[in-house]
Amino acid sequence: MPWKKFRTSQQTISLPFTYIIFSKDWHTKLTSPQCEQPVRMSVNIALLGSGVFALNAHLPALLKSPSSTFHTVWSRTETSAQKLCDASGLKPRMLFGEDGLEKVLADPEVQAVIIVLPIERQPEYIRKAWDGGKHVLSEKPLAPDVNMAKELIKEYEEKYAPKGLIWRVAESELKAFLPI
Repeated sequence: MPWKKFRTSQQTISLPFTYIIFSKDWHTKLTSPQCEQPVRMSVNIALLGSGVFALNAHLPALLKSPSSTFHTVWSRTETSAQKLCDASGLKPRMLFGEDGLEKVLADPEVQAVIIVLPIERQPEYIRKAWDGGKHVLSEKPLAPDVNMAKELIKEYEEKYAPKGLIWRVAESELKAFLPI
């Protein structure tokens, strides 16, 4: 597993470069004086979307990550959500439709979401996740056009980053995450 050095105000430490970035208290743990060993944290993640890319790219990465738990799958339709649940070999909570989305985003057990939905709808779902207090991993491009992407970035920087929410954009085979 690749390791990444993180610089904090007090020290530099190495962490496994996986979904570990999503923990709500990551900053406290990383800057803690007791942090002499690599930190391992488990994060409950909901996968929003259940299409081909969710199935073939995000699900395998999520299942291999030692620092995350595949907690919930949400899709717009029950059939699609069920296919992803079945493919996981696990029994994550399965929700679908708008009511299901509200439940995912209100669930205090879910700390982060991976959004794998059509680009046209992605900004809407990213905002809903932020409003629900969730950390977000989304796909690129961020939005259907550059202006909408710039607005989304500005909104994150002004409204959600100060609250401690983390937003990352998936890059090439989920091997790296780009800070916004």
